[in-house]
Amino acid sequence: MKRITRRLLLATVCTFLGVQAVAAHENQVYRIGGKTYQLTVGSLNEPVAIDDKTGLDFKVELQPGAGAKAGPVTGLEQTLKVEVAAGDKKKVFNLQSSFGTPGSYKTSFYPTVQTTLSYRIFGTIEDVPVDLTFTCSPAGHTRVPEDTTEVKVSDQVTRISKRGSFGCPISKSDVGFPEAAPSLFELQTKVNNLNSQLEGAKSQAGTARLLGAAGVVVGLVGLGVGMLALRDGKKAQSIPTRRKA
Repeated sequence: MKRITRRLLLATVCTFLGVQAVAAHENQVYRIGGKTYQLTVGSLNEPVAIDDKTGLDFKVELQPGAGAKAGPVTGLEQTLKVEVAAGDKKKVFNLQSSFGTPGSYKTSFYPTVQTTLSYRIFGTIEDVPVDLTFTCSPAGHTRVPEDTTEVKVSDQVTRISKRGSFGCPISKSDVGFPEAAPSLFELQTKVNNLNSQLEGAKSQAGTARLLGAAGVVVGLVGLGVGMLALRDGKKAQSIPTRRKA
């Protein structure tokens, strides 16, 4: 009896965690080449903080209908890539299949600044070209009504529905414990600023030394001119003045 209770408790916890994981992701249903697929997109290790390891968390499932056999779609690491974008910075990653979870894929990277991330997934799904973009929500995992407005992406790709969201990276100082700590990018920026200030101080010190040396030279030249003038004056005084006849 105790063993059954433990198993039920474990199943309940796993179900709860599964629901939480899905809630932290965005689900979109597409009609691709005559078949219906559910695409689940989010970031690994949410909520994600700056300098934490994260990446795309992506799952594709074929939905029942039109004689299609429902289930996870495997092998997409061979036909799809993901472009991660933050502002004008972009980088393309290869997808990796998630071990032990058919139809699930991932990439890994470390966000360095607090910004809005977009995942552009492009390539083919079962020989149909796709080019889809999913963007994080700065507000986090907001609850919004399901959007069932059909959106035609291309001749063979139509979005049928959209629900859920996934959050953007949060500030490292917001979750730092026991002491708040700046991000590596912030530290590097401070170091660069200090180096610039140091170089400026060195340049000013060099200029001051140069001006000081020039002042010494001018002073020495003035002293020499004065000494020469004094000597010439003494010579002039020592020459006797001729009297008129």
